[in-house]
Amino acid sequence: MTLAFGAQTMGWIFTAFSLAYHPFQIPGGWAGDRYGPRRILTLSILLWAAATAAIALLPVLAISRWLGLAWAFATLRFLIGMGEAPASPNTAKIVASWMGPVRRGLGVSFHNCRHRAGGDVCAYVCDLAGTTKRLANVLYLSSLLGVLVALLWWFYTSDFLNIHTGVNAAELSLIRPSRMNLVPRTRQNGGRMAAPWEEC
Repeated sequence: MTLAFGAQTMGWIFTAFSLAYHPFQIPGGWAGDRYGPRRILTLSILLWAAATAAIALLPVLAISRWLGLAWAFATLRFLIGMGEAPASPNTAKIVASWMGPVRRGLGVSFHNCRHRAGGDVCAYVCDLAGTTKRLANVLYLSSLLGVLVALLWWFYTSDFLNIHTGVNAAELSLIRPSRMNLVPRTRQNGGRMAAPWEEC
């Protein structure tokens, strides 16, 4: 079964991503402040990976029978947008914590560069895939890479510099400590960090 949609339908499918991506950055950033970017980015990547793999299985999924193929596709694109939304605010938080004020611009530039370059590479790879079967393999591979990145992120990183086992005293002094990159002395709400709304 091929996914052959008209231009108007494809417009709705593409729009579904934006309908989730832009507004969900706000709760995604809030969640990163409250629960830590390590946890939120791990969940974010896994949601993205699951929804990406599901697109390859779209013709046989039950949701396609319930909503129809086009709306099922749009729903998965919406979930991909939800998965990607926390990336920018939580990456900014990680960069602020780990790069220090002197190198913060460099850290943000890496995030922005991979964001644009990834889209370019993906479009080229999908064009090379050509057939629906090959495109499905690209989706599976992308999903698998996402899961691997999520696992590496979860097991290697930490929310704060001074609790990461791979950061030594010299590195801590190089990255000028601030209130943002060290574990707060107190936590509120039963051990969870409260979002710092008063600092906005």
